[in-house]
Amino acid sequence: MHKTSPAEHPTSLVPPHGGTLAECIATGAEAEDVAARAGTLPSLALDPGELLDLDLVASGGASPVRGFLGHEDYRAVLGQRRLASGTLFPLPITAAVTIERLGEFPPGTEVALRSANGALRGLLTVREAFVRDLREEAWVTHGTDDPSVPGVRSLLSRPPGALGGEVRVLRPAGRRFETAREVRLRLAADGYLRVAAGLGAGLVEAARSAASHVDALLTPVLLSEVDMAPPLPVVGASLPLPRRRSGAREALLEAIVLRNFGVSHLVLGSARTDLKTADALLRHQADLGLSFLRGEGYGIPWRSGRSVA
Repeated sequence: MHKTSPAEHPTSLVPPHGGTLAECIATGAEAEDVAARAGTLPSLALDPGELLDLDLVASGGASPVRGFLGHEDYRAVLGQRRLASGTLFPLPITAAVTIERLGEFPPGTEVALRSANGALRGLLTVREAFVRDLREEAWVTHGTDDPSVPGVRSLLSRPPGALGGEVRVLRPAGRRFETAREVRLRLAADGYLRVAAGLGAGLVEAARSAASHVDALLTPVLLSEVDMAPPLPVVGASLPLPRRRSGAREALLEAIVLRNFGVSHLVLGSARTDLKTADALLRHQADLGLSFLRGEGYGIPWRSGRSVA
C-alpha cells in the first residue's frame, strides 16, 4: 500500500473522484429561470434523506454523479459497489416516487424538486423511471431488512418507484452551503495541497495523527471551541457527509466525498472504525486514491499485507 512521505510535495490538490468535479448548482440567470418555470412543472416532494443526497450531488461531493441514479447505475451500485462505468460508488442515490405516478414522467420530463413543505430545491430532468426492490436494497446496504433498524425503517417507508436523471439545484437560502469547488479554491489559495480528514476519528486524534504528513486538516464547520492547540492548520468547511447508517458502504462514500472536497489523507479513528469498514477501505484504496493514516492508539488487527501509516 502506498504511503505518502512528508517529503512529497504535490503541485496541486488531489483530483476529484472519477476525474471530473460534477457541481450541479444553478446560479444567476439559470437559477432565476428554474424558479420562474417551477410552478408550471410537475412536482416531487423529497424526504429529508433525499434532500441531503440532493445537497451532496449539488455540491460536487458525489462526483462524478450528476443526479439521481438511473436503473443501470442503480443495479451496478448494489451489485458491485460501482457505477455502470466501473467507477467506485457504494450507495444508491435515488428519488422515490409511487408506482402509480411512474407514467407521468417519460424521458425528458422536467420535475420541480421540493421539500415536504413545498419549498423549491431544484429541477430534475428525467432520464428514466424504474421500480426498486426495497427489501433487496435494505439487505445490500444495511445487511438486514428488519424495520426496527432506523435506516431500514426509513428506506422501507418510501415508495418503490424511482426517477433517474441529472439535477440543477438552487443554493439553499438561509443556511451555510459550500461546494467542493469553493472549498478546493480556499485550500489551494492557502497553499494547503496535502489535506487530511478524520474518518471515525475526532478532531484532536485526527490533527495529532496527521500533523507530520499533511499541510492542513479539513473538518466539518466547528460549532464550538475545541480545547487544544492544533499542531497544524485546521480548515472548517460545510461538508455534506452521508448519514445512512450503512456501515462499510457509508464509509466508502464518505471517503469519496472527502476526496472530492480536496482531502488526500484519511485518519482512521482508533475507536470508531470497525474491522469490516477498515477492510473495505483498504480493499478499495486504489479506487479511492487516498493515503490512510493510523489514528492514535489504533488497535484493529489488520490482515497480512494490509496496514496503515
